[in-house]
Amino acid sequence: MSSSSNNGDDKRGVISNADNRELRERLDKLGGKLGQVRGEPPKTDAPEARGRAMSTAFKMSAEMIAGVVVGGLLGYAIDAGLGSKPLALIIGLLFGAGVGIYNAIRSAKAMQSKL
Repeated sequence: MSSSSNNGDDKRGVISNADNRELRERLDKLGGKLGQVRGEPPKTDAPEARGRAMSTAFKMSAEMIAGVVVGGLLGYAIDAGLGSKPLALIIGLLFGAGVGIYNAIRSAKAMQSKL
């Protein structure tokens, strides 16, 4: 009942290398267009981008810590000079935290404007 018209050479379902390469190129092109439609950012060099992000994160955290430390030290010095022990220290810590957060936000905006 089997047909012997193809002499046992049934190539149905087999894709040649040229066709496979062409399909792969079309699929890659379609994937790129799909990424653009979705609004995905283009792929960048991962190690370089990761290094920049780590650098920025350390810079922001250092600015925040420095603000708190400087504010605390100034508050402590004022307390030692005036004798109003915890009041100026608390105010200095709060002021330093605010300045640190402000500097971190300013750095983030500067980084965003570069993109």
